[in-house]
Amino acid sequence: MGDKIKRIVGYLLYLIVLGIVISVGLKHQNNLLKQSGVTYDLFDYYKFQTMFPLIIGAMLAIPHNIKNFFKHGDWKFNWVRFIVLGIPTLYFVITPYLFLKQLISMKYPLMKYIMGGYFGSSTPTLIAIIGIAAGYFVLTSLEKKATSGSVNNSYFN
Repeated sequence: MGDKIKRIVGYLLYLIVLGIVISVGLKHQNNLLKQSGVTYDLFDYYKFQTMFPLIIGAMLAIPHNIKNFFKHGDWKFNWVRFIVLGIPTLYFVITPYLFLKQLISMKYPLMKYIMGGYFGSSTPTLIAIIGIAAGYFVLTSLEKKATSGSVNNSYFN
């Protein structure tokens, strides 16, 4: 019974910290948006809008990584997950910021869709959702694999 209570308390603390980070982050993002309206400088706002979902995604991966930390085995990097899920989602998330920094042009693949040509005013929400997924996928690509002959049936490992 004591172990279950420890897990419940641990998850509640994790949820409280996650809620605080989200709340403070959204307030900071709102302040950056107001500041950009005064200074006409959007770089700080877009940099934060790019990084904040990645941080939230990384925080969502913490329970997975804690479980991995206590497993027996060797640390491995899941290249398939990183290449198939991590790189495309990272590309989608950082593209608007790179475009504003003039590091890439509209000729890059999917730029018109990412910059609002297809999704319109829903693009920032979509980028935030994909940013959360990207942070999660990248961090969960590092995992422990059992060294003995254990069998794993999951397609997503």
